[in-house]
Amino acid sequence: MKHKKKKQTEAPVPGDIRKAVSMRVTVKHKKKKQTEAPVPGDMDGQEKFPQIPSSKAPVPGDMDGHGSVPQIPRRQSLSKNKIKLNIAFDRLQLQSASGQRTNAQNKCLHLPLLSPTMTRTKQTAKKSNGGSAPRVQLNLTGTNSKRGSGDVEERMEICKVHHNGFCILCKDGSASFEENTLFMCDSCPRVMCRLCMELPPGAEDAILSEDVTFRCLCCHIAMAQQGSLYYGFYYGDGRTVLKSFLRIHASLELSPKAQLSAAPIIFIHLVLVDFETTASPFPFAHSFLRPYFTNGGIEYFEITYDVISAATEYRQAVRKTLKALKNSFTWERVVVAISTHTDNDLGDPFAGYSTDGGMKQYGAAPTDDIVLTPWQSLLDHADESYLWLFCCGSIVNNTSSFAGLQRAVVYHKLSATIAFNAKRFQPAFASHLLLAFTEQVLVERCPIRLAFGDMLAQSYKLGRHTDVILLTTAEDSLQISKFT
Repeated sequence: MKHKKKKQTEAPVPGDIRKAVSMRVTVKHKKKKQTEAPVPGDMDGQEKFPQIPSSKAPVPGDMDGHGSVPQIPRRQSLSKNKIKLNIAFDRLQLQSASGQRTNAQNKCLHLPLLSPTMTRTKQTAKKSNGGSAPRVQLNLTGTNSKRGSGDVEERMEICKVHHNGFCILCKDGSASFEENTLFMCDSCPRVMCRLCMELPPGAEDAILSEDVTFRCLCCHIAMAQQGSLYYGFYYGDGRTVLKSFLRIHASLELSPKAQLSAAPIIFIHLVLVDFETTASPFPFAHSFLRPYFTNGGIEYFEITYDVISAATEYRQAVRKTLKALKNSFTWERVVVAISTHTDNDLGDPFAGYSTDGGMKQYGAAPTDDIVLTPWQSLLDHADESYLWLFCCGSIVNNTSSFAGLQRAVVYHKLSATIAFNAKRFQPAFASHLLLAFTEQVLVERCPIRLAFGDMLAQSYKLGRHTDVILLTTAEDSLQISKFT
């Protein structure tokens, strides 16, 4: 897409939606001659990621008084396949809180990537997450990482929750009043309650007949011509059940495309061993949603991991959790958060304790060896999966670790991943962004890329602290946007 260059007359105001940059990653399977990839920039044409010399890796420095640690050699690339990152800055125009707008420019870079019917009713914590640690190689082969195998991989045998639990108009459920009933739309997952409708006397028996279907107001708006009357209930041949239009007592306050979803959702918080999570906002999302799941369908697990010196214990904990979940629900949405430190120089996330040299200290692992592998069966069966990285920004600021993160996102088929580039990231600043995500993406089922601008508008303090990186996948492509 070509854009006419315009002279910038006003400097962008710092905030959470100052600039948006998107780039498309397309997987190419043809083998090509290996050429040296250029160092990717900071995706806005102003700064560049720090380049790591290939001949000699830097030694991590002092971390919280523990002293310097030896550097473990960097592993070889896991694949010779290459991808082409077509950074097509779609000239996203996002309105910030002050009304300023900014444009983006066009760039292109190359990085390596792995080719991995009737009507139905119804305390004091360390705030920053950085440091230095030696790199180690993880061995997770003991995990059932092969997709679709093993008893843990079996699909959870229970039917999905197809319809919302609350009326799209009044946002209330049928449990509040004994005389209330939720009518389930035959064209979408939405429901509307009896109290929001003015049914004519004696119509209850007719609308509950076996050959009658219900169409919600949102589907009527989407399917019918503008200005057409809404009848709600229809026979199989398309005739209306009611002789006059159906009167509605409430107004549609949400978007006609929004829902009030009650699809099963599970929150998984993976925490580095001995990592303090007092200021983490992730449990807030579960606490916010929990009261609305009156019949179950929501779970929260916080699991500590050390995949260096206690990898077996971590795998056993994951296996135990998956077995407990197997016969409950089909978890349609999975939200994972990883709280850890990252190496200041290499960008590698800390993976546990390393005992090299006889001294107990944290060890870091390449981003490819992410701790999500034991959870793959759960991710594969989910319709949507999201990853939040509550760690310092070196994981995206470093060229090599950011490329590894992209490979991991594609391999695990994550719907979206959210990361931050602040050198000393403080997770508490992401609280409003996470709650906006919970409301707009998880409840209203708005696509995250479409909702992200409004999510950032509710997180104005976050823009003063860090930029936000959004990675979304679609089949064999990866789209990356940086919001500054």
